[in-house]
Amino acid sequence: MTDMTVAKTIMAQLGGNRFMAMTGAHNLVGTKDGLGFKIMKNAKEVTHVNIVLTWKDLYDITFLKVISSKKMPKVETVSEECDIYAEDLQMIFTAGTGLDTHL
Repeated sequence: MTDMTVAKTIMAQLGGNRFMAMTGAHNLVGTKDGLGFKIMKNAKEVTHVNIVLTWKDLYDITFLKVISSKKMPKVETVSEECDIYAEDLQMIFTAGTGLDTHL
């Protein structure tokens, strides 16, 4: 079983349940060093976000656009941000998606 400490910490730093309500985040997938999830429609056409804790104790965020098809889904990287401090996660998420993380 995977240790979900990092994934839970990332979700707390993003805003927890309030973040999930504001962004429509769902289908959360935690790993030993990160968190991935799907979000609601937004102006930047981002459908999925992956956040990974690096060895420098900073975060790398990847904003993805997944286009579903019957044969095979197509995954495009919309943008990537590297070496993000925990206190900047919400700001970078908003810049990358156009979605507010809190009221």
